[in-house]
Amino acid sequence: MTDTRQTLTQELKEARQMMLDLLKTLESHTAIYPEWTTKELLAHITGWDEAVIVALKTHFAGEMPAIVAPRGIDHYNAETVSTRETLSYDHIYREWVATRGQLLGLISEAKEENFVGDMTYPWGQTGPVTGIIQVLIHHEKSHVAEISEALK
Repeated sequence: MTDTRQTLTQELKEARQMMLDLLKTLESHTAIYPEWTTKELLAHITGWDEAVIVALKTHFAGEMPAIVAPRGIDHYNAETVSTRETLSYDHIYREWVATRGQLLGLISEAKEENFVGDMTYPWGQTGPVTGIIQVLIHHEKSHVAEISEALK
């Protein structure tokens, strides 16, 4: 694996560890945002990991990734949470762990040439392949920072 992919993998793991550390201080029903609990936050993050996995797989296959958020990011966020609302916290937690494992596996197993050039992101923007992974890293870290600040 190249230095760039190793760095991205390490940063994904670090962001996830930051969230795991934060989760140790929260209950599954803790209100995180006005309408989201810890459970719903994990459902939200899982939804984006899934979208990125699908986008990367289709891009690596030489196909055009689907735009999963054609009605906007807020609508997609609400959808990823609402489709999981009947699931237990434990189920959502396992999905959250599993999707990150799938993403890390995809990154490590992909061919080097798959990471060259631009691709279409799940929300319609075009950017570097590595950029979509950096977005996930920033996304999870920003939630950790917001929640940590709110808990002070």
